[in-house]
This record gives sequence, C-alpha cells and structure tokens, in this order.
Amino acid sequence: MANWERLGNGAQWIRAAVDLCDARLSTATDVRPLTDADTEDGMACLDAVVAEIEATRFLAPDVRAALVDCARWCTPDLASGCC
Repeated sequence: MANWERLGNGAQWIRAAVDLCDARLSTATDVRPLTDADTEDGMACLDAVVAEIEATRFLAPDVRAALVDCARWCTPDLASGCC
C-alpha cells in the first residue's frame, strides 16, 4: 500500500492511485490495461485550463479559486471536467 502522506501533491496522489489500481487490475484477465489518454493527467495543459477557469465569469470567485487550486494541486483534467 502506498504511503499517501509522503506524496507531494494531488497529481502525485492520483498517479499513485492509478498505479495501484492498474497493478490490481492487471491480475484480472478481462480488464484492459491503462494506456495513452487513460494515463494523461493534463499537466501539459495546466496554463490553458487555469486561463479557461479564470475566464468562466458565471462561476462565483470562490468557486473559480477552488477549481484553480484543484488544477494546480490535483490534476488539470479533473478541474477542467468541472467546467
């Protein structure tokens, strides 16, 4: 089991969880392994996601700030899925 307290940010936590799930699922015969987009965390798009969130004026400022925090500390793909 991973030591979750030693992981630096949400993106690392998500990658660790995906790795654990992938390892567990790889023992089953009827599950396809994660590949390509399934393993993408969206960090290459961080600036674009933050700009899109900040431009979304129908959201309250505190909601936008929370989504930006999510993009920076979790993964941009999670935050962009909320908008």
